[in-house]
Amino acid sequence: EKGVPLTATANDGWQPIHAAAEGGKLETVQWLHEKGVPLTATDNDGRQPIHYAAEGGKLETVQWLHEKGVPLTATDNDGWQPIHYAARWGKLETVQWLHEKGVPLTATANDGWQPIHAAALGGEVETVQWLHEKGVPLTATANDGGQPIHAAAKFGKLETVQWLHEKGVPLTATDNDGRQPIHYAAKFGELETVQWLHEKGVPLTATDNDGRQPIHYAARWGKLETVQWLHEKGVPL
Repeated sequence: EKGVPLTATANDGWQPIHAAAEGGKLETVQWLHEKGVPLTATDNDGRQPIHYAAEGGKLETVQWLHEKGVPLTATDNDGWQPIHYAARWGKLETVQWLHEKGVPLTATANDGWQPIHAAALGGEVETVQWLHEKGVPLTATANDGGQPIHAAAKFGKLETVQWLHEKGVPLTATDNDGRQPIHYAAKFGELETVQWLHEKGVPLTATDNDGRQPIHYAARWGKLETVQWLHEKGVPL
Protein backbone atom coordinates (compact mmCIF):
# COMPACT_ATOMS: atom_id res chain seq x y z
CA GLU A 1 0.00 0.00 0.00
CA LYS A 2 2.96 2.31 0.70
CA GLY A 3 4.49 1.62 -2.67
CA VAL A 4 7.02 -1.10 -1.86
CA PRO A 5 7.14 -3.51 -4.83
CA LEU A 6 5.99 -7.05 -4.10
CA THR A 7 8.82 -8.20 -6.35
CA ALA A 8 11.51 -6.22 -4.50
CA THR A 9 14.77 -8.07 -5.01
CA ALA A 10 17.78 -8.59 -2.76
CA ASN A 11 21.32 -8.67 -4.16
CA ASP A 12 20.90 -12.33 -5.06
CA GLY A 13 17.55 -11.74 -6.73
CA TRP A 14 15.59 -13.07 -3.77
CA GLN A 15 12.00 -11.83 -3.67
CA PRO A 16 9.42 -11.90 -0.87
CA ILE A 17 7.75 -14.92 -2.48
CA HIS A 18 10.99 -16.89 -2.18
CA ALA A 19 11.29 -16.01 1.49
CA ALA A 20 7.68 -16.98 2.14
CA ALA A 21 8.07 -20.29 0.31
CA GLU A 22 11.24 -21.23 2.17
CA GLY A 23 9.51 -20.58 5.47
CA GLY A 24 6.38 -22.44 4.41
CA LYS A 25 4.23 -19.34 4.77
CA LEU A 26 1.66 -20.58 2.31
CA GLU A 27 -0.93 -17.89 3.03
CA THR A 28 1.65 -15.25 2.14
CA VAL A 29 2.66 -17.09 -1.02
CA GLN A 30 -1.01 -17.28 -2.02
CA TRP A 31 -1.62 -13.59 -1.34
CA LEU A 32 1.45 -12.59 -3.36
CA HIS A 33 0.21 -14.80 -6.18
CA GLU A 34 -3.22 -13.16 -6.05
CA LYS A 35 -1.47 -9.82 -6.39
CA GLY A 36 0.24 -10.92 -9.58
CA VAL A 37 3.60 -12.23 -8.43
CA PRO A 38 4.57 -15.17 -10.66
CA LEU A 39 4.83 -18.52 -8.89
CA THR A 40 7.85 -19.24 -11.08
CA ALA A 41 9.70 -16.03 -10.18
CA THR A 42 13.44 -16.71 -10.26
CA ASP A 43 16.37 -15.37 -8.28
CA ASN A 44 19.80 -14.79 -9.84
CA ASP A 45 20.53 -18.52 -9.68
CA GLY A 46 17.27 -19.46 -11.37
CA ARG A 47 15.71 -20.78 -8.19
CA GLN A 48 11.94 -20.59 -7.96
CA PRO A 49 9.69 -20.64 -4.89
CA ILE A 50 9.29 -24.41 -5.30
CA HIS A 51 13.04 -24.90 -4.90
CA TYR A 52 13.02 -22.89 -1.69
CA ALA A 53 9.98 -24.71 -0.35
CA ALA A 54 11.63 -28.06 -1.08
CA GLU A 55 14.87 -26.92 0.55
CA GLY A 56 12.94 -25.99 3.67
CA GLY A 57 10.94 -29.20 3.61
CA LYS A 58 7.71 -27.21 3.38
CA LEU A 59 5.75 -29.96 1.72
CA GLU A 60 2.34 -28.28 1.88
CA THR A 61 3.76 -25.33 -0.04
CA VAL A 62 5.40 -27.61 -2.60
CA GLN A 63 2.10 -29.41 -3.07
CA TRP A 64 0.12 -26.19 -3.52
CA LEU A 65 2.63 -24.83 -6.04
CA HIS A 66 2.32 -28.11 -7.93
CA GLU A 67 -1.47 -27.85 -7.90
CA LYS A 68 -1.10 -24.39 -9.44
CA GLY A 69 0.90 -25.80 -12.33
CA VAL A 70 4.50 -25.36 -11.23
CA PRO A 71 6.50 -28.32 -12.57
CA LEU A 72 7.97 -30.60 -9.92
CA THR A 73 11.01 -30.92 -12.16
CA ALA A 74 11.59 -27.16 -12.49
CA THR A 75 15.32 -26.52 -12.84
CA ASP A 76 17.55 -23.72 -11.62
CA ASN A 77 20.57 -22.46 -13.56
CA ASP A 78 22.60 -25.49 -12.46
CA GLY A 79 19.88 -27.95 -13.39
CA TRP A 80 18.99 -28.65 -9.77
CA GLN A 81 15.37 -29.68 -9.26
CA PRO A 82 13.31 -29.47 -6.07
CA ILE A 83 14.30 -33.07 -5.29
CA HIS A 84 17.99 -32.09 -5.24
CA TYR A 85 17.28 -29.31 -2.75
CA ALA A 86 15.15 -31.54 -0.55
CA ALA A 87 17.84 -34.22 -0.58
CA ARG A 88 20.64 -31.72 0.11
CA TRP A 89 18.95 -30.59 3.30
CA GLY A 90 17.67 -34.00 4.35
CA LYS A 91 13.98 -33.27 3.83
CA LEU A 92 13.17 -36.92 3.33
CA GLU A 93 9.39 -36.60 3.45
CA THR A 94 9.57 -34.12 0.58
CA VAL A 95 11.92 -36.38 -1.38
CA GLN A 96 9.52 -39.28 -0.89
CA TRP A 97 6.48 -37.27 -1.97
CA LEU A 98 8.25 -36.01 -5.09
CA HIS A 99 9.18 -39.59 -5.91
CA GLU A 100 5.56 -40.69 -5.44
CA LYS A 101 4.58 -38.01 -7.95
CA GLY A 102 6.92 -39.44 -10.55
CA VAL A 103 10.11 -37.46 -10.10
CA PRO A 104 13.05 -39.79 -10.82
CA LEU A 105 15.33 -40.47 -7.87
CA THR A 106 18.20 -40.32 -10.36
CA ALA A 107 17.24 -36.91 -11.76
CA THR A 108 20.45 -35.32 -13.01
CA ALA A 109 21.62 -31.73 -12.81
CA ASN A 110 23.77 -30.08 -15.47
CA ASP A 111 26.91 -31.61 -13.98
CA GLY A 112 25.32 -35.03 -13.62
CA TRP A 113 24.72 -34.75 -9.91
CA GLN A 114 21.82 -36.80 -8.61
CA PRO A 115 19.88 -36.34 -5.36
CA ILE A 116 22.17 -38.90 -3.71
CA HIS A 117 25.17 -36.66 -4.40
CA ALA A 118 23.32 -33.71 -2.90
CA ALA A 119 22.33 -35.70 0.18
CA ALA A 120 25.90 -36.92 0.65
CA LEU A 121 27.21 -33.37 0.31
CA GLY A 122 24.92 -32.33 3.14
CA GLY A 123 25.80 -35.34 5.26
CA GLU A 124 22.18 -36.44 5.26
CA VAL A 125 22.80 -40.12 5.93
CA GLU A 126 19.14 -41.05 6.39
CA THR A 127 18.31 -39.66 2.96
CA VAL A 128 21.29 -41.42 1.37
CA GLN A 129 20.17 -44.67 2.99
CA TRP A 130 16.60 -44.33 1.75
CA LEU A 131 17.73 -43.54 -1.79
CA HIS A 132 19.97 -46.61 -1.67
CA GLU A 133 17.07 -48.76 -0.45
CA LYS A 134 15.11 -47.54 -3.47
CA GLY A 135 17.81 -48.78 -5.82
CA VAL A 136 20.01 -45.74 -6.37
CA PRO A 137 23.64 -46.91 -6.67
CA LEU A 138 25.94 -45.69 -3.93
CA THR A 139 28.58 -45.28 -6.62
CA ALA A 140 26.39 -43.17 -8.92
CA THR A 141 28.71 -41.00 -10.99
CA ALA A 142 28.41 -37.40 -12.10
CA ASN A 143 29.82 -36.10 -15.38
CA ASP A 144 33.28 -35.78 -13.83
CA GLY A 145 33.08 -39.25 -12.32
CA GLY A 146 32.42 -37.90 -8.86
CA GLN A 147 30.55 -40.23 -6.53
CA PRO A 148 28.58 -39.55 -3.34
CA ILE A 149 31.66 -40.45 -1.27
CA HIS A 150 33.60 -37.65 -2.95
CA ALA A 151 30.79 -35.20 -2.20
CA ALA A 152 30.69 -36.27 1.44
CA ALA A 153 34.48 -36.03 1.83
CA LYS A 154 34.49 -32.60 0.21
CA PHE A 155 32.46 -31.10 3.04
CA GLY A 156 33.84 -33.30 5.80
CA LYS A 157 30.67 -35.32 6.30
CA LEU A 158 32.58 -38.12 7.97
CA GLU A 159 29.57 -40.09 9.18
CA THR A 160 28.37 -40.33 5.58
CA VAL A 161 31.83 -41.35 4.34
CA GLN A 162 31.96 -44.04 7.02
CA TRP A 163 28.49 -45.37 6.20
CA LEU A 164 29.29 -45.53 2.48
CA HIS A 165 32.50 -47.39 3.32
CA GLU A 166 30.56 -49.86 5.47
CA LYS A 167 28.32 -50.50 2.48
CA GLY A 168 31.30 -51.39 0.32
CA VAL A 169 32.21 -48.15 -1.41
CA PRO A 170 36.01 -48.05 -1.81
CA LEU A 171 37.77 -45.30 0.11
CA THR A 172 40.07 -44.95 -2.88
CA ALA A 173 37.25 -44.52 -5.41
CA THR A 174 38.44 -42.21 -8.18
CA ASP A 175 36.73 -39.63 -10.34
CA ASN A 176 37.68 -39.07 -13.98
CA ASP A 177 40.78 -37.13 -12.92
CA GLY A 178 41.92 -39.82 -10.53
CA ARG A 179 40.96 -37.84 -7.44
CA GLN A 180 40.06 -39.85 -4.38
CA PRO A 181 38.03 -38.80 -1.34
CA ILE A 182 41.27 -37.86 0.43
CA HIS A 183 42.06 -35.32 -2.28
CA TYR A 184 38.64 -33.72 -1.88
CA ALA A 185 38.91 -33.65 1.90
CA ALA A 186 42.38 -32.09 1.72
CA LYS A 187 41.28 -29.50 -0.82
CA PHE A 188 38.58 -28.23 1.51
CA GLY A 189 40.67 -28.55 4.67
CA GLU A 190 38.53 -31.29 6.20
CA LEU A 191 41.36 -32.56 8.36
CA GLU A 192 39.32 -34.98 10.48
CA THR A 193 38.21 -36.75 7.32
CA VAL A 194 41.78 -36.84 5.98
CA GLN A 195 42.95 -38.33 9.27
CA TRP A 196 40.25 -40.99 9.32
CA LEU A 197 40.95 -42.00 5.73
CA HIS A 198 44.63 -42.29 6.64
CA GLU A 199 43.76 -44.48 9.63
CA LYS A 200 41.86 -46.73 7.25
CA GLY A 201 44.93 -47.20 5.10
CA VAL A 202 44.56 -44.57 2.41
CA PRO A 203 48.05 -43.31 1.50
CA LEU A 204 48.70 -39.67 2.32
CA THR A 205 50.69 -39.50 -0.90
CA ALA A 206 47.91 -40.88 -3.11
CA THR A 207 48.18 -39.31 -6.55
CA ASP A 208 45.59 -38.22 -9.08
CA ASN A 209 46.08 -38.54 -12.83
CA ASP A 210 48.41 -35.52 -12.83
CA GLY A 211 50.47 -36.80 -9.92
CA ARG A 212 49.01 -34.35 -7.44
CA GLN A 213 48.81 -35.49 -3.84
CA PRO A 214 46.52 -34.33 -1.02
CA ILE A 215 49.20 -31.85 0.08
CA HIS A 216 49.06 -30.17 -3.33
CA TYR A 217 45.29 -29.70 -3.02
CA ALA A 218 45.54 -28.43 0.54
CA ALA A 219 48.29 -25.98 -0.44
CA ARG A 220 46.48 -24.81 -3.56
CA TRP A 221 43.44 -23.84 -1.53
CA GLY A 222 45.34 -22.44 1.44
CA LYS A 223 44.42 -25.14 3.95
CA LEU A 224 47.52 -24.60 6.06
CA GLU A 225 46.49 -26.77 9.01
CA THR A 226 46.06 -29.71 6.65
CA VAL A 227 49.41 -29.00 4.97
CA GLN A 228 51.10 -28.88 8.37
CA TRP A 229 49.54 -32.12 9.54
CA LEU A 230 50.51 -33.92 6.33
CA HIS A 231 54.07 -32.65 6.78
CA GLU A 232 54.11 -33.90 10.37
CA LYS A 233 53.11 -37.30 9.03
CA GLY A 234 56.12 -37.36 6.74
CA VAL A 235 54.78 -35.96 3.49
CA PRO A 236 57.56 -33.91 1.85
CA LEU A 237 56.94 -30.21 1.46
